[in-house]
Amino acid sequence: MKRIRIGRPRSIRLGRSILVAVALAATAGSSVAIALRSARQSKTIPSGSFGTAVAKCRGRRTAVSGGFAAPGFDANNGPTIGRLSSKRVGRRRIETRALNFGNQAGDLVSFAYCALHDHGLRVKSASSWVKPNALGSAVARCPRGTEALGGGFGIHRFSTTQGPQVTTLTSKRLGERRWKVVGVNFSGVRAGRLIAHAYCEAAPFKPVTRSKEVTPPPTGGLKTFDVRCPNGSGAFSGGFDGHVKIQGNQSKATTAIASRRASGGRVWRTSALSASCPTLGRRPPTPTAASGRS
Repeated sequence: MKRIRIGRPRSIRLGRSILVAVALAATAGSSVAIALRSARQSKTIPSGSFGTAVAKCRGRRTAVSGGFAAPGFDANNGPTIGRLSSKRVGRRRIETRALNFGNQAGDLVSFAYCALHDHGLRVKSASSWVKPNALGSAVARCPRGTEALGGGFGIHRFSTTQGPQVTTLTSKRLGERRWKVVGVNFSGVRAGRLIAHAYCEAAPFKPVTRSKEVTPPPTGGLKTFDVRCPNGSGAFSGGFDGHVKIQGNQSKATTAIASRRASGGRVWRTSALSASCPTLGRRPPTPTAASGRS
C-alpha cells in the first residue's frame, strides 16, 4: 500500500437518499434476526491512505450479512473515510475497504452479522465495466429456491492517479433473488469494474423490505436515520440507494458513509452525505493526488 497525497474528493452533488433494509416479518423470522451476533473490527487509516477492516465471526457461526461505518467522518475539517468495497470473504468474515481522502487519520469499522445456521448460504457475483466519467450498474442473481437475504459491493481497482475511480452509490436488494449495485466512475481516463455480491439462502422465513427516504443537508453535513422493522421482527441485513439521477448537465445522488444494524438489531441505520462533483459526461479536472492504487 502506497502513501498518497490527495486533495478534496470529487463527489456527486446530492439529492435524495433511500435506505433499504431487509426485515424479517414473521415471528419465527424475528427469532432468527435476534439470534444474530455482531462482530466488528476497527482500523485506523492514515491521511491519504487505503485501509481494510475485517470483522470475523467466532466459533461455528457464519457471516450472513455485513455493514460498515466511519466514526468521526468530517468532510470539512477531519477524516474523510470513503468506503470502496464491503463483501463476504470465506464463511466467517466481512471485509470493508476504504480510502481516507482527508488530511487527518480516521477510523473504518467493518461489521459481520453471524448466525449459527447459514441454510446453505452461497455467494453469487456479477460485474460490469463502468466507462470513464459515466454511470454503471451490476446485478447478481441467486439460484432458484434461494433468496437474496444480503449483499455486498466492490470495485477493481481504484486508483487516484491513473483511474478508475468508481464509487458505489447504491447497494440494495432487488426483488426476491437479486442484489443490485450502481456506481459512478469519476476518472476521465480508464474504465473500472463494478461488482455486485448476492448472499443467497434457502432460509425458513419470509423477509420483507422496508425503506425510508431522507434529504441530507446541502452543506456537506451528515444525515443519520433508521429504518425500523415491523413489530415482532428484526433487521437481518440492509443496504442503501443513492437515488442517482442525471438531469441535463447535472448529476445528483447521495453516498452512504455508514450502513449497519443498530438498536439491538431492531433497525438498520445509515448516514448519508451531500457534496458536489464534476458533471457526468465531461472529462473531470486532473486530480491532485501524487500516487496511489488499491
